[in-house]
Amino acid sequence: MRNMFLIMAMLVTFSCSSVNNNKPKTNFDSILTDEIGSYARVEQVKIYPADSLWNYIDGAADEYLSYGVVQVATAEYSKGDLIYSIDIYEFAGLLGAFGIYAKRRLPDDNFINLGTEALLGDSYLYLLKDRFFVTINAFSDELPDLEHLSIFATALGSLIPGETAMPEQTLVFPQKRLIHHSEKFWPSGLEQYAAPESCFTADYRKKDDTCTLFYSTGRTQAEYEMFVKVIQGKGRILSFTTGVGENSIYAITDQTGKTLVSYTDGIILGVLNVAGDYWAKALCKALLENLEAKL
Repeated sequence: MRNMFLIMAMLVTFSCSSVNNNKPKTNFDSILTDEIGSYARVEQVKIYPADSLWNYIDGAADEYLSYGVVQVATAEYSKGDLIYSIDIYEFAGLLGAFGIYAKRRLPDDNFINLGTEALLGDSYLYLLKDRFFVTINAFSDELPDLEHLSIFATALGSLIPGETAMPEQTLVFPQKRLIHHSEKFWPSGLEQYAAPESCFTADYRKKDDTCTLFYSTGRTQAEYEMFVKVIQGKGRILSFTTGVGENSIYAITDQTGKTLVSYTDGIILGVLNVAGDYWAKALCKALLENLEAKL
């Protein structure tokens, strides 16, 4: 079992380290063509590499850079008085694109069958496909027709290369009581603690209670112990053993309520804002079983 988790840790560490590879990969001439469907491009495509991203999105640049953005291509297409403004963010890999996209979706959004996943708003569409995150914003004198926006996005999506599978790291979360479309990736760690690095989360609901299950592979005992100290500094430890993994604690903090954190075979995992320790243990054990079965 230890060897299997070490293999997974190596795989995830490799995929996450590629987040910082800022070498451009794509020529956008074959994607942002002169015409897409019945819409004509109204200006030249502009490309902003990672090191000049501040010139385009300024305040949001740091967030995109933390997910390993490589470059962004932007263009506008028009038909009559309707204008579609397009940004295509290319990342070093699927995890980066997924992470940015997932932070912008909500479980009750209007999802459509396009690319890896897409959601449709009142006048915008977000599309994830492979290592690309695409935003399309519609501008018109009247409220844009969402069907036309979907048709345009479908035509654009067909020009974007890559696969349509979700990151395999998000598929190991237990399905029972999972809030679908809640899975996320945090390269710098949980927002409340800035740890552990390269962390995956998903939300769960049991009647009126919701909680967040998380895990990070490729971690060390020392990182776990440091994480525990951070949690202890923000609250108090209720128990230094839970029966989950090699080491574990059950704590309560102002930021994450009742919290279970465990370490085993290079994996830090746990549950935030959980209603009780029985549910927390069940979720963690199910996650560990899925991680083992995945390999």
